[in-house]
Amino acid sequence: MAEPRNKRPVLLGPSGQPLPPAPAPPPAAEPAAPAEPESPPAADAPAAESEPASAEAPKEAEAPKGPPYQVRVALDVDPRHIPATLVVLLPFDPNEAYRTRVEAARDQFFKSRDTLIASAEASIRAQGVKVNDPRRAAAGMIERQFMAQVWDSAFGAVSGAQVGLVFAAALSGGEQAIGTMLMSPFDGGRMWVTTRATVLGDRFGAWAMPIQKRDPMPATAILNRDALAPLRMNFARIRV
Repeated sequence: MAEPRNKRPVLLGPSGQPLPPAPAPPPAAEPAAPAEPESPPAADAPAAESEPASAEAPKEAEAPKGPPYQVRVALDVDPRHIPATLVVLLPFDPNEAYRTRVEAARDQFFKSRDTLIASAEASIRAQGVKVNDPRRAAAGMIERQFMAQVWDSAFGAVSGAQVGLVFAAALSGGEQAIGTMLMSPFDGGRMWVTTRATVLGDRFGAWAMPIQKRDPMPATAILNRDALAPLRMNFARIRV
């Protein structure tokens, strides 16, 4: 019973087996390394700890270096209707700009409206297009052309380098949808993901989705049927 008490405790290694008697050198290493051998490891340890910290610091500092606005845009519609569309980040509300421009051009449009409709109606009849009411179809076509021209004039405020092209997600044919990334150095509180006027099935309109600067970046904008803003309603409200 005396031997077990005098025996040193058995140390187990990583594999679970007892370590050889070599661990005895550590006690010998204590006198051999009074302060100098231990100080370098102590100095190395903080250095090793400071390196990750310094490595992480740049990562946190890199985030503000990017543009204030970074938006991923995806087109989630039937590609048979809209296979692709132009898209841009505007620093102003295109809906407000549209209403202002329609109001300014309304009188001039109405002066030539009847003539344009008559010409379009004659073209429909000459081409043999089958419609229930050729004049009504011609009036709708002329109004859409006018509204599209007014809406698309907002693109004149940006350069071609700021315009992106996004394809319908269904064209990807895989799990990852085709999208595009829009960026802007604009420092205001809000921007709008905006497209040109387009026709989606039986709807005519455009996308204008607001993005807040305080939103986590990169933000995501999904262009789908529900998000399409109908321009015809805006025009009718102004005309009445």
